[in-house]
Amino acid sequence: MKKQEKNIDKGNKRKGEYRKCRGCDKELYYRPFEVQKGITRFCSHSCKAKVVVNKRKTGKMLTCLNCNNSFYAQYKEIQNNRKSCSPKCANELKIGLPLLSKRTGYNKVCKTCQKTFYVALWNQHQKYCSVDCYVSSEGIRYKANYNPDSIKIIESYGQLYGYCFKHALNGGEFRVPGTYYHVDAYDEKENVVLEIDENHHFLSDGTLKLYDIKRQFKIQEILKCKFIRIKI
Repeated sequence: MKKQEKNIDKGNKRKGEYRKCRGCDKELYYRPFEVQKGITRFCSHSCKAKVVVNKRKTGKMLTCLNCNNSFYAQYKEIQNNRKSCSPKCANELKIGLPLLSKRTGYNKVCKTCQKTFYVALWNQHQKYCSVDCYVSSEGIRYKANYNPDSIKIIESYGQLYGYCFKHALNGGEFRVPGTYYHVDAYDEKENVVLEIDENHHFLSDGTLKLYDIKRQFKIQEILKCKFIRIKI
């Protein structure tokens, strides 16, 4: 009985206090040593984040130069001269056009035609919107590797069927717009493409290579032309 009385007496002496959580109005029990030392408690991590984290912030509230909305900028962002509230506003400040997709790239201006085009983040060094702009600005000249025998076949085929082909010795080989493909012969009026296929265009069993087949379909898709192949 004596031990129980001693424990009861000690419990009566050690009385704490009920105080409200610093983040909300929920009551929490503070132990006597917590009251003496002035320890503050919170009912949850979310309440602690509301009070403690906001105190640790050393940034300032700034106004976006694009949309004029106020936003919070951290100290490092202020040192880096942050001027916009979001990547979308940052992109509009640079070019003046809205972002085309969700933070996967940005818009750029073509150096040749001054048109805006979308560039992915992995291809951020792209300077031109198309192959045509790249070829025209860089001044790339295509050196045609042609067979003299193929020129004779092209000329004779054109005379036989009434075509006026443009080839390596007659104005240069025609480049298909939007691609790097150059065809052996092309008649612009009749919209006819003529290709001379040598042995290296075929496999050992005599079938045309897959690259040449895909290339033909791509050219026909762009030019909507009649495609003729002659094997030599």
